[in-house]
Amino acid sequence: MLEGIIWAVSAGIMLGLYALPEKFTRNFSYENTWSLFFVITMFIVPYIAAVLLLNGLEIFGMISSSVKLTMGNRRSFMG
Repeated sequence: MLEGIIWAVSAGIMLGLYALPEKFTRNFSYENTWSLFFVITMFIVPYIAAVLLLNGLEIFGMISSSVKLTMGNRRSFMG
């Protein structure tokens, strides 16, 4: 239960701090600030989370090639 409370509090802190970059980038245009935020949250944070939570990325090497191809094919057809 304590772990759940810690996760909930940390999620609340992260949600509360989402606009913090706006305070320090007043001279940037709005689009540049959010494009940087997008790149960080879509590419950098998931990679760091995968490395930390999955003990590296070797788990993706355990998935067979046929499963990866099937997932890729379905993804390309679904848009």
